[in-house]
Amino acid sequence: MQRLFMADLLRREIQYVTRLADVLQREYQALQGRDAAQVEHCTAEKQNLCAHIEELGQQRTTLLSGMGYASSAAGVGAYLRTHAEENRLWQELLHLTAQCRRQNQINGSLVNAGRSHTRRILSILRGQPSDGELYGPAGDARRADDSQALATA
Repeated sequence: MQRLFMADLLRREIQYVTRLADVLQREYQALQGRDAAQVEHCTAEKQNLCAHIEELGQQRTTLLSGMGYASSAAGVGAYLRTHAEENRLWQELLHLTAQCRRQNQINGSLVNAGRSHTRRILSILRGQPSDGELYGPAGDARRADDSQALATA
């Protein structure tokens, strides 16, 4: 009975992580398209899915402990060595979570690049020094702090 429940838990985790991967891909598209409303929607979906995934992980840990296995990587490994179906499901779950981690890092890089770009633009508009170099009228590189404000209020 507990073995069937463990397989069911892993299948449900896989479903949620698969949905998370889909949301991360949609978020990537929204970030590229600068669709703030879609990014916000994806953020809410991610939070909801992560809460469910965390809850299922806690249930899995409780189930393993109830069967006498440690709630550590070693305990999970010991259980999986004797349960082929659950091991297959676990490997699938690990693969999906690695995909999500990579996509989340890519999305985070896009967010950081956009944030950096926005800060540079705001610095230029305010006439404040910014990091990096800009080009002068003759096309020569010069420090951003040598620049002048575009306008004053």
